[in-house]
Amino acid sequence: MFIVINPTWRCNLASEIGKCPYCPNLVSDNGHRVEFYWGLGENKVGFEATARQWLDFLPRLGSGIVDICGGEPLCWDGLQEFIEGLPKGFEWYITSNCLQPEIIKKLDLSRCRMWTASFHPYAMGKGDYGNRFFRSLRVLVKRHLPVVVSIMAYPENIHWLPFWAEAFAGWAFTVNVQPYEDPRYDWREHPDKLEGLMAVKQYENELKLPYWDSEPSSKMCAAGKDYLMTAPDGTVYRCNMALITGAKPLGSIFDSGDFILKEAALCEIPCSSSCDRERREGGKDLA
Repeated sequence: MFIVINPTWRCNLASEIGKCPYCPNLVSDNGHRVEFYWGLGENKVGFEATARQWLDFLPRLGSGIVDICGGEPLCWDGLQEFIEGLPKGFEWYITSNCLQPEIIKKLDLSRCRMWTASFHPYAMGKGDYGNRFFRSLRVLVKRHLPVVVSIMAYPENIHWLPFWAEAFAGWAFTVNVQPYEDPRYDWREHPDKLEGLMAVKQYENELKLPYWDSEPSSKMCAAGKDYLMTAPDGTVYRCNMALITGAKPLGSIFDSGDFILKEAALCEIPCSSSCDRERREGGKDLA
């Protein structure tokens, strides 16, 4: 099982330096409310589940990978307790803006399979961002942890992406350029932007290249069966698109876990490059 936990919607980068120019999420009420993705939906939570509550749920999944996202997971007070308490059979990934190297130094990284460091060039020169980010990278490298530097590709920044991608690759980091745009944005209508996106294709995951259709997909997807997406209050959804569009959740970490799908299912939610699951035409074998 691969489960994404979003323990908080709060983001210190947004509050300290300014919201990422590509980020369409508006967080309010001390992280209890987030408006998602260009008006597609919102998520309201009455509380943030504790580390103990997440840990009590995980054994119901058997074993697997926990992907810790957000918001910014380093802002979550329960992060260290959660990592140290992971049940046997679980390993973890994390996606972080790396603004808090002092917290990273305290973490037990023995079962961390990958650290995705989100790099935000717009923040360079602001709030000591660059020094804090690179201090975090040094901590991670010294502890021999696999690090992926992730740089968002959105229309406004597309032409200077090669500089940063080549710089981090030259420093021997794995680089991931992540297409990130309004699902209704059609790159084909902007040839110069599409050309820029294709210029850094070698750093992109082909499964995350833009989907050109915005109609319901009716494609087979294993989300909900071996992949789960969660909100900070422990509500469980099939996938990210189900969460941000307000689709009915599968259940909650406070339930028994019987809501997990037994078979891959067809999905009719319009998809985009923000979907990170492999999707195939309905009826084809997912094996």
